[in-house]
Amino acid sequence: MDVAAAMSFGVAQVEADWNSAHTQNAPQSHVLEFVPQSGFTPGPLFSIIDHEVDSDGVHQVSAGLNFSVLESFHGRGADQSIRDEMATLIQQLLRSGGAAENESVAVARAWRAAPPTLTFQIINTITQHNDLRSPVDFNESLSSEIDRAIAGAVKHAGVAPGTYGGEEAKRLDREILSCAALDALRTKLAQYDRDDLIQFGMQQLERGAAERDRELRGIRRSQQSLALTWDPVVTANRIQSDAFLLRRANEVIIEVTLRENLRGDARLNDTAWASLMAAANAFVEATIRSEGIHLQVTPVALEISDLYEIAIVDDDQPIEHHVGAPYRLDQHQLSLAMAAEQFREETEGDRADPTYTDIDAAMVAAYGIGSIDLYAVFGGLATWPAGSMTGDVAIATPDQVIRQVLNATELGTDRDAHEKIQAALTLLTSNTDSLAETEWQPWRTRQRKRRLLAQPIPELEDGTVVIAPHYLLTSFKVYQSYLSQGVLPWTQPQPPKDLDQALERFRDARNKFLEEDVSRVLVEYGWSVETNIRETKPGRLNLDALSSEIDAVAGKAGKRTLLLLEAKDPASVHALSQMRAQLDDFYLDRKNKPAYATQLERKRRDLVSHEVEIATALKLPTADQSFEVRPIFVTRHPIPAGYVGGPFEVLTINDLRDALAADKFD
Repeated sequence: MDVAAAMSFGVAQVEADWNSAHTQNAPQSHVLEFVPQSGFTPGPLFSIIDHEVDSDGVHQVSAGLNFSVLESFHGRGADQSIRDEMATLIQQLLRSGGAAENESVAVARAWRAAPPTLTFQIINTITQHNDLRSPVDFNESLSSEIDRAIAGAVKHAGVAPGTYGGEEAKRLDREILSCAALDALRTKLAQYDRDDLIQFGMQQLERGAAERDRELRGIRRSQQSLALTWDPVVTANRIQSDAFLLRRANEVIIEVTLRENLRGDARLNDTAWASLMAAANAFVEATIRSEGIHLQVTPVALEISDLYEIAIVDDDQPIEHHVGAPYRLDQHQLSLAMAAEQFREETEGDRADPTYTDIDAAMVAAYGIGSIDLYAVFGGLATWPAGSMTGDVAIATPDQVIRQVLNATELGTDRDAHEKIQAALTLLTSNTDSLAETEWQPWRTRQRKRRLLAQPIPELEDGTVVIAPHYLLTSFKVYQSYLSQGVLPWTQPQPPKDLDQALERFRDARNKFLEEDVSRVLVEYGWSVETNIRETKPGRLNLDALSSEIDAVAGKAGKRTLLLLEAKDPASVHALSQMRAQLDDFYLDRKNKPAYATQLERKRRDLVSHEVEIATALKLPTADQSFEVRPIFVTRHPIPAGYVGGPFEVLTINDLRDALAADKFD
């Protein structure tokens, strides 16, 4: 299907030559059917197997599609090779349909000169099992049935239609709405056997993870090689959002199943799973709604319509009505910015992050295994042999898991390898006991340690575990992303004190690296910079006093702007609870801990009315020149603080680089 679409776009690119080739003797339409060829057969990528012009004047063409030759293109201009093959096929198609030789050649020549419309990338994958089916998707009809059942339960509980805000909305959500959604899911799950649900669900998670990665790889490759008529960032963001909801629904099914003692005997198939997915998605939506109501990152109210449709809506109360919630977060723009960041070329040069040494030692003390060895365990399990899998996943004993990691990684040479792998299994295994001991608060579902994404190896009743390689890679990326930013993939429970302190030291070191990167970028574009100006050294800026340390002040000859830059490198956050905490750090003053914005405002006041003195300290010409202090937060990645309309600009370091390159500062 991808090849057929690429051929259609290719024809559109050579429209003028294409139309010229269709004279009175040529058919007015072509039907081109591709037939994939199995096995390795040397030859062209495309070959015409059969063709005829039917009684209606339609040229019916059957073409072989030999994917096995693609590997021979690797390393020798694959895009151009594929484009040449497509041009040759089009030339043959036109000639076999009766077009003149010179017209067919002209179309092929134009095709080779036009931008490519098809590209392939040959990659080495960690997992051995890549030919996976798509996962079961959501069914709107089944979802509407679940919504109706939940609506009936809410009505039966005596809830009246209307709009609810504040504590009443939280109470309704906590005591009735979330419970109704969870009960609907439990009722569905009770029909099936516990182990069957876990195995089927892990299979779906495996397929979903593989499909998401495949689609995102395709978008990145298309962006690199093709002239696109669509926005790759918007498309990637949509794929990520859809994949997140699908993944969460499957995870919820397994998490609830692990907490319950289910003994149903109904058989599972794709249709039955779609019904379960509808109930799981209703519960996921309930948790997202619960997050919004309880955390109030953006002021929202709970609305129950006359038909008992449940939704959260913007609260029309003045924003001051919401104590401690002075935000209106634009989550859509934030998610687009985060998607764009993934597509951006790495521009941090050879700047290294601080080492994991302290974190590793503290993790060993807390969990029995450090981050590097934990990553090795993930890698060893992701390479699980495809031949020993059943239904896209593997069922293994703990001893088999340990042997697989020993055989597949360098941990096998470590005398403590057995104990380390066992510690990793303890950390990464989800079982009934661990999930049942944790209180479920629907507005905190994404910050729990006891959740499948953080513990991606579910345990079956007989003590065996389920290994899903692609899903394990998803979990590995989560651990790697969090730990590389100095945080754990959960906020509950708190880590032991020594680990908590090691993570904090790591975050401080990362922030220092960001400060250095900000200075380096400014100097790169010709700005004069003073960095790390302590409050005890105000003379560095020709000032008498400073209220606190300043990360950087910069100016440039001929510019009236004096940049006051505050580097902040908080971890990337996704759950609303984490967003709320991070927004409060930036904008909510606490006892003995002023917000980052309050601190930056104090620094701005220290500099205002002393612009000439500061410019002189920066060795800038000051004659006939006025200056203006411009405070800016600079971060490593897009963060929520930049999407709430705060008092100061929040730029990523890439945004800052772009602004300097485009000469956007006056």
